[in-house]
Amino acid sequence: MSDMTVTELRAQLLDVIRRLETGGDEVTVIRHGRRVARLVPVAVRPASLLGSDRGRVTIVDPADDLLSTGETWSSE
Repeated sequence: MSDMTVTELRAQLLDVIRRLETGGDEVTVIRHGRRVARLVPVAVRPASLLGSDRGRVTIVDPADDLLSTGETWSSE
């Protein structure tokens, strides 16, 4: 994350936008010594939701009961 004053941002806006487009770090804008805004790269959505979690989700064997406590009980 980098901090820039409004004056610096005005002079370097195109470079900052190019950096953000290529996955650069966010920029915090400072005006009169206070943080007033934050520029962040836009998260790119996948074209399709199918397969978008590939590599992040693990499929567990359906035979395993993840919610079981191992105890038997009766509803009576």
